[in-house]
Amino acid sequence: MQQLEIHHFVYQLGTGGAEYVAINLATSQRASGHQVLIWTAGKPPEDAEGRKVYANNLTRLEGMGIRVIAFPYGPRSIIRNALFLRKQLHKDHSNNIIFHTHSPVSAGIIFLANVGCQIFSVHSTNFNFPVSWLRILSPRVKAFVSGAPSVAEALSSALGRSVMTIRYGVEIPIGRRQFQPSHSSGKVIFVFIGRLVPQKNPVRLLKAFSVLLEKSFVDNVDIRLKIVGDGPLMEELIEMSDRLGLSSSVEFTGTLSDFDSVLMESDFLVMSSDFEGLPIVLLRAIALGVPAILTPFPSAVELMDSYNCGVVCVDFSFESLATAMSEVISKSWSGHNDTDAAILNFKRFREEHSLESIARAYMNVYLEILDRVE
Repeated sequence: MQQLEIHHFVYQLGTGGAEYVAINLATSQRASGHQVLIWTAGKPPEDAEGRKVYANNLTRLEGMGIRVIAFPYGPRSIIRNALFLRKQLHKDHSNNIIFHTHSPVSAGIIFLANVGCQIFSVHSTNFNFPVSWLRILSPRVKAFVSGAPSVAEALSSALGRSVMTIRYGVEIPIGRRQFQPSHSSGKVIFVFIGRLVPQKNPVRLLKAFSVLLEKSFVDNVDIRLKIVGDGPLMEELIEMSDRLGLSSSVEFTGTLSDFDSVLMESDFLVMSSDFEGLPIVLLRAIALGVPAILTPFPSAVELMDSYNCGVVCVDFSFESLATAMSEVISKSWSGHNDTDAAILNFKRFREEHSLESIARAYMNVYLEILDRVE
């Protein structure tokens, strides 16, 4: 296989889905002998656990021989960073170079630097930049790629062009946790993992949890909610938890660097989002055998239909979310992962969502683009 020079552009080396995809692609590509660089536009996280994640990612990349270059002017200075990028890429590149962006900010920098953009990975059904800006970028992007069919459909409709789907990959453990009826231990732990921002709508989750505690039909069960993450809604959520009398049942952990351990210690992952692309945390939960309760954003419906690994609410109301949470406790959720059907579902999940499969798929797209150029 021809050796490529691959530039990944991300916001920061944090815990987000875009960063997770980019870092795992980069390490896989470097292991295959390609020259790989990662450019970052955002500042490192300010909280201790976020800095730990950042440092771990940086160490991993540098240990693989992957250069990490931070744009010096921050995410708000797109033009100045574009000039910086143009100066850095002063050499005459061959056709064996790929520019792969994972964020709209980075796409803008690449566009204004006039160096081209072969791949734009879109990670959400709602776009951080106006559609008009994406349409300006579109002629310079050789391939738009999404992690879920619903994102591809939304972007294709917005831009009037074809958008490919390459499903995100995650590390697949050798063994999985076998699901047990939640109330058998006398305790049920729901966990929310994500940024505390309006898109994730943790306010909806707290309202639902309050209703769940008031109307739970399960006797002698200690029901807990763990909220993992940080963000601008943190203070509002803590105040709301106190006001609703939930302080003894809700734990705010802040950002944690080890999501898998938190998932394995919980009975259900809960996502209360208004919209999502294809959440990495949901894929990790499926890989670990942790069932999920989800608001009906499109990729949630797609995953549940494919793998029967949880429950999708009937609508986006907090009442619907509370009902779903109550039912999985009282009915002990029937999607046990030790049945023959569940084993087959997980085998298919492993084939479709492994890190190896996503790396191969992206490499095929790269080579197809280069063949068209040549």
